[in-house]
Amino acid sequence: MKYIKWGVLGCSADVMPVVRLLNEMEGSQVVAVMDDDAAVAKSCGAELGISSYSGVQDLIDDSEVNAVYIATAPSTHATYAILSMRSGKPVLVETPLADTYWDCVRMNRVSEETGVPCFVNFYYRYLPYFDAIKKYLASGAFGEIVSVELHSVGVASETASVGSELWKACAYQLDLLQHLFGVIVEAWGVLDEKRERSALSSCFRFETGIPGSALWVNCQHDGAPSPENAQKNEAGAEGCDGCWVQITGREKQMRFSLSGEYPPEISPADDVFSAAEIAPMSDSHSCQPLLREVLSDLQGFNVCGCTSVSATAVYWTLERLKGE
Repeated sequence: MKYIKWGVLGCSADVMPVVRLLNEMEGSQVVAVMDDDAAVAKSCGAELGISSYSGVQDLIDDSEVNAVYIATAPSTHATYAILSMRSGKPVLVETPLADTYWDCVRMNRVSEETGVPCFVNFYYRYLPYFDAIKKYLASGAFGEIVSVELHSVGVASETASVGSELWKACAYQLDLLQHLFGVIVEAWGVLDEKRERSALSSCFRFETGIPGSALWVNCQHDGAPSPENAQKNEAGAEGCDGCWVQITGREKQMRFSLSGEYPPEISPADDVFSAAEIAPMSDSHSCQPLLREVLSDLQGFNVCGCTSVSATAVYWTLERLKGE
């Protein structure tokens, strides 16, 4: 079995849970870290007992590193991924994949030219909850799908801009929609320009011909539904929070939570999901299934489909929703 030795670019607090997961997996170990702040890199390296760097190329050139996890500022993702791939080292890139659709295209081109894979941490599609929904829809038991509606209301953190968190939520959720229903080929959006681009209303069409719509709202106050007051959604259904997807079919209707905290609701009732399939995962382990798939691909056991190529369709859609 090939042993994957990771070099990690970026040492923020959000990165450490991923580092721990990579170290817990068989055939995987983080062997070097890098941060622009040399003191942060040194502290992180000392805590883990591994090499630390303050220069990107220094980490990439480390002969012990044979794969790179990129978790730096989004504006650097394309450049660092390309440097790594041209050095023959596969990359796993945090979301967003890049700042623009064309940066995604550049990354794809280099990956194709070098034969070095570029993976993206769109972990939603590998969570058991959403995997169970995909298998149910693929089985034909739901029947013909007429439309898809997404509703996502969240509260932005105090340390991030409202707009940046809105786009992050959009990217994860659009990737999930395209994983379930196919690539989006047409898209339009209307932004709330007066309040830090904090709301986006959109409509789109999947390659399958299914029409869809979505509303994303992010704010810096407590107006978003909380677990305590969101036990009933707007349609009166029990157990659904402020972030959900509703699928309308010729014969049935289904609504499921984007947080994965509540069982999917199917009308007429169809008890097809086991407790294990719909069990929510803790935030600290949410990307574990995706990491397993990436590791298994790098070790030659299977093929992970969560690549920069599949993710590029998400950013193509986002730019159209933003009117760019």
